Amino acid sequence: TKIILYAMLVGDSGAGKTPAYNLLCGDHIMPLERLNNDAFQIQLKAWHSARAASRKAESPFSEPKPVRRIRMAQGGTAEAIMHKAAISLAGFGLYYDEGGRMMGSPNAYKKENNSTEFWNEVWNGQHFNDLRVDDELERFVPGTCISVMVGMQTDRVHRYLTKDAIDSGLAGRFLITCHDGMELNENTDPF
Repeated sequence: TKIILYAMLVGDSGAGKTPAYNLLCGDHIMPLERLNNDAFQIQLKAWHSARAASRKAESPFSEPKPVRRIRMAQGGTAEAIMHKAAISLAGFGLYYDEGGRMMGSPNAYKKENNSTEFWNEVWNGQHFNDLRVDDELERFVPGTCISVMVGMQTDRVHRYLTKDAIDSGLAGRFLITCHDGMELNENTDPF
């Protein structure tokens, strides 16, 4: 069983959303990320050296280029997220300090800059099979396991959790938490 968590920390600027993330992820995962990256840099340097030596000796070189594995990232394009999901079968987390980036940055280079469909596709824990004309650009992920934590300022929630996002099921996937320094008005129609 894979654990997938979607959390949205809602609060005014300065309410303590980022320190909550740092406590949950930064203190534990970021040191591991640095170790992973250091190991990757050593592997990459060795790979480049071996490839250069092979070229110099005019001998075939078939060693695959090393791939950097991740546990936590602060965003990425849809293609990059799915690429990492394909090689990180244990899963990884994405953190967006500004929640608006989550709704726009994965599809930043596409005509329609709307990530609702993308997130609904990858947050189901099922396999993901994206076909392309170029076989090398295709992505198959046996089981997506991407957890997301989003920081969102109180006055911006309505921009992103629109009627369309709620109707699509995206908003219902989040565990939404608010800090206890504000009173939540539940007697209002958000639309």
